[in-house]
Amino acid sequence: MVFVYDFFSHARRVHRNLSCQRGPGLRELVDPLTGTALRPASFRLHGRFKVTAADGTDLTPIAVKEQALLALLVTEPSGERSRAWLQAHLWSARGAKQAGDSLRQALYSIRKRLGPYREALQTRGQALCFDPDAFVLDNSDPFREFLEGMDAHDGQFDDWLTVERSRRDLPFPTPSTSAQTAPCGAIVLEVSGASGGIAAAMETFFVDCVARTLREQVSIDVLTKTPEAPKKGMLIARVWAIQTSEDQMLLRVTAENRDDHRLIWSGYQTINGPGLDCLNDLEVLRSGNELVDAILETIMVKDTGDRTKRDATMLGLLAIRNLFTMDEARVMEADRNLQDAYARDNRAVFLAWRAQLQGIQFVERHAVDQEQLIETGLQLATDAIQMDRCNSVVLAAVANARLILARDVEGAGMLAQQGTSTNIANPLAWWARSAAAVYADKLDEAYDHARHARALASHSQHSFWWDLQSALSAAVTGRIEEAITLAERCVALAPNFKPPLRYLIALYATKNELEKASKKVEHLVRLEPDFSPDRLANDPAYPVSLMRQNRLLDRDRVLDLC
Repeated sequence: MVFVYDFFSHARRVHRNLSCQRGPGLRELVDPLTGTALRPASFRLHGRFKVTAADGTDLTPIAVKEQALLALLVTEPSGERSRAWLQAHLWSARGAKQAGDSLRQALYSIRKRLGPYREALQTRGQALCFDPDAFVLDNSDPFREFLEGMDAHDGQFDDWLTVERSRRDLPFPTPSTSAQTAPCGAIVLEVSGASGGIAAAMETFFVDCVARTLREQVSIDVLTKTPEAPKKGMLIARVWAIQTSEDQMLLRVTAENRDDHRLIWSGYQTINGPGLDCLNDLEVLRSGNELVDAILETIMVKDTGDRTKRDATMLGLLAIRNLFTMDEARVMEADRNLQDAYARDNRAVFLAWRAQLQGIQFVERHAVDQEQLIETGLQLATDAIQMDRCNSVVLAAVANARLILARDVEGAGMLAQQGTSTNIANPLAWWARSAAAVYADKLDEAYDHARHARALASHSQHSFWWDLQSALSAAVTGRIEEAITLAERCVALAPNFKPPLRYLIALYATKNELEKASKKVEHLVRLEPDFSPDRLANDPAYPVSLMRQNRLLDRDRVLDLC
């Protein structure tokens, strides 16, 4: 069965419920400055949470816990929830007294932020109520994710949010900001229509992850129902979740071309874990990424080689493929492709990839002015993040660019963390978190994030990129043999990639395995003619700062290689 969600009917139903009779103690709100009745404030629940006064003033609380508290209130049809329930969903790990104190502090901050609307937040015995007549729901962007990116750092709230997103059965197509909409056709994501419970939540969760990842990367229509007049080349993915026992579920996914029923991908996963714990299962997220890669590869196959007929999506996919060859000429071609893609469809993701590309050129020491790379890359990063702060690819690529080009460790870490909150299935965002954590000297955290990223991208044709970060984080945490194994795998998969060769030279030299180190020196010199062991050991500008910072570079033994 294909699920279809009538968002506008739901919005009308919620608005009708929220416009219920006032309870005792609630009175008409009046602007304290003018003495006139206040028009309702606007609450945006789809996309980034936002509270806006009738005159356009932003009333959104700064702290995420405070935003979450308001969201919990206004999503209840009566506008009322008990204090105990709110404490259990936002401060579940604290004792009753601490949770109560935290709730009181949050209420004080919220009322201060709400200004003239502060009286709308009422205490009624052991409950809190937000006056239903004091606000309206902003449904101007219903295709965005419900409470997008909200992370209140509490498992109970996360469980509530997962169920709410599943219950709403979000529609997934995102209106394009460009006149060129969905040039690469469409994909229909169908669920089996499991009869409620965790199986239904799993199907919706999986589809949500795939849809979000797709729309972050390409311009493609993502539908939940096959249209009456389907486009040629339309893809159909079907998802089945079957509860096989109390603590086990089977997830099956297939994707085919609708025209000829050619199967392009299929996968089975057995998921273990009680209740909602299974929704964030790593294997589920990895399967979703595999499906996305199969869809993107199917799009790539359609390329005829005629440059004049390539749309923005095709140019972007070609750019990423060229970028990860690490070949200097093809990286330059990737930059041109991204510029052309942005000219056709001004999406922030193309600017973000260009920013990351400048960082790669900087580390790879391509024959480009280094100061110009830094200036261009940081400007692209700024432009991208100003255009779109809700795309995990943009957040991750900008984080990487700022870390490499500006050594902005704190800013990169914040952006990367926001990236993983926005899309937990994005391995590039976890890679960025790991890289930032290494420079922040949070080494065990960096190792865990790198392993997570590598697991999410283990199927990727660019898996060497995640092997590198895993190798670096293993090295700085003292796992030298693991680091060497991963770096060697990285070299085998990407022989033109220079960073793993630099690390292998240092690691082999430190272990006094000079013959192996010498072979890596020969390999690197072929790629980088001005390289020498002396430069690795003594040039502070040479891009091996992590080795120096973490004492992985034995200068004397490296100099023996001269």
